[in-house]
Amino acid sequence: MKKRMLLLLALPALLGPGCTSEDDASEVTLFVTSSQLTAGGGETIYFDIQAHTQHETIVRFEITSFDPSSGTRELFTAKPGTQSYVYRYLYQTPNVAVDSTRIELTFRATDNCNFVQEQHINLTVRNNTSLLPEKSGITLWSPRSGKPDGFSLTTVQPLLCATAAPEEIDIYLYESPDDDPQTLPREWRTQTDVRFAKANSFDYAAATKSSLSAYYAGSQRQNYVRNLTDRDIILVGRGDEAWGAILIVKIFDEEGSADDNYLFNLKML
Repeated sequence: MKKRMLLLLALPALLGPGCTSEDDASEVTLFVTSSQLTAGGGETIYFDIQAHTQHETIVRFEITSFDPSSGTRELFTAKPGTQSYVYRYLYQTPNVAVDSTRIELTFRATDNCNFVQEQHINLTVRNNTSLLPEKSGITLWSPRSGKPDGFSLTTVQPLLCATAAPEEIDIYLYESPDDDPQTLPREWRTQTDVRFAKANSFDYAAATKSSLSAYYAGSQRQNYVRNLTDRDIILVGRGDEAWGAILIVKIFDEEGSADDNYLFNLKML
């Protein structure tokens, strides 16, 4: 019994001043948010980090990465020496030889009592020279058809503008009061921050992340696109950032409006 009491008395000293046992609640908290989870090779993204200990200080913070080709790499180490640690870490993604690869980043905070908290984030890195995948056979119906007449670039799905929230409607068919109600509108608009650029000389078939981003950056962009015809190529993005390219395969404008629609394909970054 005497030996047991001595061991219990020694436990706080082993843990260090101000430390508690591992039977207590989590001693270190760690929150990490990423600016994006998919990126091209050579891009710079950021991670916002917040770590806190209930004890005296965070003594060490480290970031490591793991991927099949490079194995484990140490990316960043800091010795904050404070109870709370807030930091924005800038990370340049590696160039990859395959179409895409997954990189696991591990964020680890250790305090003065050797309590540890970790967070893992999986990041997909694409090869900028790889051809972009295509989603084909998307239909955008006439506003008078009662069928999906809008499109979300976020979900990559058609939607019904009458029931969708405005912030979801990235693309919709604009019907002017002067338009013939029996004719399919030839203008697209947006209710979000999406911008359009008609780019019929863009090589849609050979589109890559780098070619699309470069062409979009050099294009005149507006919140509408008019006079649409078969085989038009429309680049779409948000602000200065390209999101994708649309190829209008066929415009169906028959008698009446029930079956009028745009059939298009889409390549997204």
